[in-house]
Amino acid sequence: MAEFKFSDSTKTPPPKKSGGSGNKSGTVVFVAVILFIVAVVLFNCFTIVQEGFIGVKYQFGRIIEDDLQAGLNFRIPFIEEIDQVDIRDQIYSVNANAYTSDTQTVQNLQLKLNYRYQSAMLSSIIRDTGIANVESKLLVPNVAKIAKDAIGKVKAEDLVQTRS
Repeated sequence: MAEFKFSDSTKTPPPKKSGGSGNKSGTVVFVAVILFIVAVVLFNCFTIVQEGFIGVKYQFGRIIEDDLQAGLNFRIPFIEEIDQVDIRDQIYSVNANAYTSDTQTVQNLQLKLNYRYQSAMLSSIIRDTGIANVESKLLVPNVAKIAKDAIGKVKAEDLVQTRS
């Protein structure tokens, strides 16, 4: 016996499923990458300024704010940067030689200078000298000069008697 099957040509065959899970995994990866980028941008929006420091905010290398207090501070990621400047007391030590008013040599004169940055002057110090150059450009020449001038006004005998 022969069997014949007739199909209705008006019906369309159901579409074949070809890797539907691959399309979903691509979407999941795309969403994960977008969420990662958003998280990185959000975490870069904030900077913590430590206690004893003051924050200086730069926008494309230009100082826009120089008095950020300790704690959490906002910045625009990739556009603004925040540097921290130590405003606690700093100690600068130097050994120098000097001459008294009666031309006696004072050797191994040990000087210590305590200093701190004034918040109001911070922008001009950064612009004119640079925080990293304060000791080499300001303190080294001036401290030695002031010490030599002061010792040059005193006699050697008086210097020994009033050592402190």
